[in-house]
Parts: sequence; C-alpha cells; structure tokens
Amino acid sequence: MKNPPSAIILAARGIPTLPHTSGNPFETSIEWILKALQENGIEDISIIGGKHIEDIGKKSRGITYFYQPNWEQAGMMETLMLAREKLK
Repeated sequence: MKNPPSAIILAARGIPTLPHTSGNPFETSIEWILKALQENGIEDISIIGGKHIEDIGKKSRGITYFYQPNWEQAGMMETLMLAREKLK
C-alpha cells in the first residue's frame, strides 16, 4: 500500500506576503503554500517554526505544528530535526 503524500514546511523569515496575483492581497507565503497543498490532496502537513507559528494554527486545522523556541539562533537542520518522527 502506497503512503499518502505528506509535506513538511520549514517556516523561516522571508517574504511576508505574496504579490496581488495570489488572489488575496493579504495572504502570507505560508497561507498560500498551505492552501496549494490542501487543494492538491496533501492532508498530512507539518509546519516547523518559531515566532508567531501559533497564528497559523488559528486559521488552519488538521496541521501538525513543531515549535522551535530557539528560532533566532537555530539553523535549518537543527530546526528540521524537531520533526524527525515525520521524516521517512
């Protein structure tokens, strides 16, 4: 039996909003990515992040969150390892 598709998003500092071409002038990059994944049948989604990661949870249901308390100093690999049980 084939495993259903899953995604792990490593939230980082970056572009806070997408251009108006996304259809919503106030949609963040993470919100756009989540919507695109869900529209394409990916339901097992995990997000790893630090500052304000809980704000995404207020808008999106059914997503696993991993909080990086050391988000200002941590590197990508250290942060990714917070979700090691999701890595296959």
